[in-house]
Amino acid sequence: MGYNAATNDPFEVIRRAREAEALATREALAAGGTRSFQAVAKLTASMKELEALVLAQPYATVGFGQNSSYALGADWVTVASTRILRPAGKNRLSIMAIGTGSAVNTKEYSFPKVKARVVIGGSSGLESFSSPTYGYSGDVHVCTGSYGMAVANPAAAIDVFFQMWTDGTGIFPSSTDNAAQITAQAIFTRE
Repeated sequence: MGYNAATNDPFEVIRRAREAEALATREALAAGGTRSFQAVAKLTASMKELEALVLAQPYATVGFGQNSSYALGADWVTVASTRILRPAGKNRLSIMAIGTGSAVNTKEYSFPKVKARVVIGGSSGLESFSSPTYGYSGDVHVCTGSYGMAVANPAAAIDVFFQMWTDGTGIFPSSTDNAAQITAQAIFTRE
């Protein structure tokens, strides 16, 4: 636009005011360094920071499973299970599961071994032996197991099982006294 000499001409003053307004409008609509553009750029940056903050927040969830009337055999039997679902945007998992189960031995004067374990996403924890109690309908074997782990990039669904095993095949038939449950606590985060 350049320098314009001062004037008292009213038409020239109106023309210059319109030119200044048109220039301001063009700059506001252009992607230049105007205040409007800077405000939009700052808002976009702030939204990205807010999104990153939200995704960085841990997400906690709990899964429960229970079962009864199962029989035990020489293979590992899943007596209780639950499934944990990974939320979108999370790529790190810390999980802890605890299970407990019981089985009634119906054969007198037998001393079978009963073991249990917790399995998280295909990986099993340590095996634990039962502690038998002698009851009215047979020996009740109670097992408790726990397992925890951390996983980077977990699957979309994580299956958690409580499993039991015995070497006394056929002496732990299906019974309503046989009961098990599992609880899994999981925290998902984003690295």
